[in-house]
Amino acid sequence: MRIWSDGRRVVSCRKRFLVSETDIVRAFQRGRGTRGPGDYITLMAEKMVSHMGEVIESLEDASDGLSERLLSGDTLTLRSELAEVKRAIIRLRRYLAPQREALSGVSESELEWLNDMHRARLREIADHTLRFLEDLDAARERASVTQEELLHHLSEQAERRMFLLAVITTVFLPLSFVTGLLGINVGGIPGADEPVAFLIVTLLLVVLAAGVLGVLWWRRWF
Repeated sequence: MRIWSDGRRVVSCRKRFLVSETDIVRAFQRGRGTRGPGDYITLMAEKMVSHMGEVIESLEDASDGLSERLLSGDTLTLRSELAEVKRAIIRLRRYLAPQREALSGVSESELEWLNDMHRARLREIADHTLRFLEDLDAARERASVTQEELLHHLSEQAERRMFLLAVITTVFLPLSFVTGLLGINVGGIPGADEPVAFLIVTLLLVVLAAGVLGVLWWRRWF
């Protein structure tokens, strides 16, 4: 929002919808408007900060809620929601930081239509804005920590799955070698004409698989 005043008139323009400006317009329509540019600017700043507090509190709650969901194991949509919270924090901080500088600059200016009470209120609002910036930084840090823990959790899941696949491959590799060797269509395969040869080979494969698992267990690979 941009505001210009010469001490008698106030001209404001905005690019997006502002609830605070709508509240002031409705107050004017009800006959309860401000009495001068100083009152208008301080009231507008106060309303903007008050509405901003609700938004920041909701972002903090969202960040804390995502951390609790990570601890409970609900990670299905956690990555996208974390990214959305961080983007919202970054957008909000991009607007709040210049707003604090603007409020501090106005409170320290020598404008004749700003009295000591206006300057004190503007300094107080600037301090509130600074605390909001600190809250946003804290929420962003919590979201970053949650994101790091999520990535670590996903990495551990991927490692466990890869390890399981490696164990399965290790067990079935010798079995596949034996069955592949016995499955070649050449003469001289032992037991081709014996009725119990299939049972004997099956038992040998079971023993071989148990032996491989025993070696893996003995080496404490799982």
